[in-house]
Amino acid sequence: MPTSIAQERFGLPEDKYQDFVGAYGFDVRCWPGYPVLREIRELTMTTWIMQNIAEDPAIAAEFALRVESLREGDFGRAWKPF
Repeated sequence: MPTSIAQERFGLPEDKYQDFVGAYGFDVRCWPGYPVLREIRELTMTTWIMQNIAEDPAIAAEFALRVESLREGDFGRAWKPF
């Protein structure tokens, strides 16, 4: 999950992801249960960043972007890593 989300949300190049898939032996994105686990993982990543919104306006803005993209079902929107 972390590697596929790194590719889909954080800009890990597709060729690097495919190198990972080759070594791992399976592309988790092809598994029918992937969308559900991805949403759960992204929700936990969003709630984790929530605890730091008072620290920095950039973190607060990223939290707002993540919440909005999850609410809208926008799974192609890029996120910034923190």
